Amino acid sequence: MKKILVLCLMMLPFLGDVVAQNLPETEDYNLFSTAGRRWERRKSELKIGVGLYGYNQLLSAIGDGLNSLFNQGLAFDVNVESKGEYKPISPYISYMYHSSRFVSLGLTLAFDHNELTVGRFTDNGSTRTREEGNSYTRYFYTLALEGQFNYVRQEAYTMYSAFGVGAVLMDYKEHDHNLKVDSKIYPTFQLTLIGASFGSNVGAFGEFGYGYKGFLNAGLFIKF
Repeated sequence: MKKILVLCLMMLPFLGDVVAQNLPETEDYNLFSTAGRRWERRKSELKIGVGLYGYNQLLSAIGDGLNSLFNQGLAFDVNVESKGEYKPISPYISYMYHSSRFVSLGLTLAFDHNELTVGRFTDNGSTRTREEGNSYTRYFYTLALEGQFNYVRQEAYTMYSAFGVGAVLMDYKEHDHNLKVDSKIYPTFQLTLIGASFGSNVGAFGEFGYGYKGFLNAGLFIKF
């Protein structure tokens, strides 16, 4: 009897695989359902989207503002004013791999840039003279790993949350002569509080959160 019981227990994983292989590939599921329904597993997904006012633009605006504030006091003979032109749109491309029915893992490559003009002021007694400064362009290249938790999945739509961590390479170039002035690497993140995609194999998505994709981002996807 014990041998039969042990044999049955050993057969359970194989029986589970047979049942899983015969389940429909597009079966719906919901995390809060007890039915244990199965979704499209081990599917690749390519996303192309744009974000609104990402993390790099915010850091640039804060840094430029502080730089102007601390360099415009009366104690300085020569004062510096930093004036930035920040780009609201940040394009990106993502690859997601649905490793299980709840969890997806992926990689994102994002790009954005902004402009910076540095003006100098010289105090000569009662007069203050402005000298034309240089213009610079900052280019941001972001590479990040992402994890996505799919908590509602239907055939026509999916709802999820996600988190990403990565690094940004910033190239600082003089705009007039296109000369590379400086390069920096710093960490970055993306926290997607809620996202939704609509469509089966091809469709659209939208996300709300904050990070290198901005506080709002949207785009198109294709699964293959």
